[in-house]
Amino acid sequence: MDVRKNAKYLTAAEKQDFVRACVLMKADIVNPRAPAAQRYGRWDEYVAVHRMIQNAFAPGSSFVNFGHGGTGAFSFFSWHRYFLSRLERELQSHVPGVMLPYWDWTDPASILTDTFLGPDGDAGTLIVSRGYFAEDAPGTGGNPTPAPPWWPAGLAGWRLHTAFPAFWAGPLKRNVGGSSLPTVFNLQQALNMTTYATFQNALESGSGLTSIPSQQMHNGLH
Repeated sequence: MDVRKNAKYLTAAEKQDFVRACVLMKADIVNPRAPAAQRYGRWDEYVAVHRMIQNAFAPGSSFVNFGHGGTGAFSFFSWHRYFLSRLERELQSHVPGVMLPYWDWTDPASILTDTFLGPDGDAGTLIVSRGYFAEDAPGTGGNPTPAPPWWPAGLAGWRLHTAFPAFWAGPLKRNVGGSSLPTVFNLQQALNMTTYATFQNALESGSGLTSIPSQQMHNGLH
């Protein structure tokens, strides 16, 4: 992983390369010989890894959250850093040279556009219906975003496989406008933490911050 850029300042070409890599990764079927209803993409595979690592097994214990940890556990940064490194290499296998940008939580509007990371979901359902990460592929169904020339013919839309639990499966849902995302003050408070443990807890759960609901520092966009 090289120097990461703020997603807000990516060039138009860099934004398209990043989105194209994500879409091609989603369309890259891991098990092409399986029945059609059981096939899933490389992107879904990474989603499954992230989900299962939160409820894994270890010698002498079960249901261990290796990706986050609990009281006295400090795996959040190390596990996610490695996971993102692997994800970036996977994206680069589809679009050489593409890199993971970082997101400034205090300024979501600049990236939530139809032709980049997609808008908020529709009122009532919260389902994203426009852009490249919508329930229907661009130019199909209710998605008014024009289809780019590189869109994979077999990808009908951005939906998570039905093998996932009902809470996870189906189209992407998003309500950034209705969530309490971190402020500049919150971020500065986290950066001012003087130990690894307090910094991790502040970033992951909001612990020790004065004006943020629990779990919003890390999970706000989730």
